[in-house]
Amino acid sequence: MKMFFVKIWRHRSPAGGNPVGQESTHALFSHPEVQAFWPALTEDYVRSYPIDGVMWGSERQGPFGNAIGAVHGGTATNPFEVACFCDYCRQEAKSRGIDVQRAIEGYERLAALVRNGRAAARPSDGYFVSYWRLLVQYPEILAWEKLWNDGQKSATETSTVSPNRFAATSPSAGISGITIPSARFTALSRTMPSFASILIS
Repeated sequence: MKMFFVKIWRHRSPAGGNPVGQESTHALFSHPEVQAFWPALTEDYVRSYPIDGVMWGSERQGPFGNAIGAVHGGTATNPFEVACFCDYCRQEAKSRGIDVQRAIEGYERLAALVRNGRAAARPSDGYFVSYWRLLVQYPEILAWEKLWNDGQKSATETSTVSPNRFAATSPSAGISGITIPSARFTALSRTMPSFASILIS
């Protein structure tokens, strides 16, 4: 059986891609060109090669996981470099009733907590309480995380749930996908979404 396994790589976001207004190299799933790219790439593979199927794998994680450094070697990451806060993400956030400025402020405070924790600057109420207090005071933090996860799932689904468009060229090709970022192994991040909901076949 001949199959392509395609990993979803990062894209450079425009200035404003993270809360501090710098460029970001994290995946920009809300961008319409990115949304169009994945099905076009899938179609190209199926039409150009005699393959039996395409399996998509996305090992990206959202802004929350990036802020707390939930990756291998995460202590070397910059907690302020979270994404994405580009114009497309802000537009989607406003359509959901998310306060963009409060989301930015929440992530900046979360990043500061992570930075200070790495420097052993323990908050007076402790790390655990301070962490949960931020999530209570800034529900926009998790709302933005869900916005990112929804965008990732949408991009993957667009490339996998419509194999009929390739039937004339490769009627037997199967298209499947799953998002498998490392963040799925943390209890909080696994709530957005469940394994059952991210599996596409």
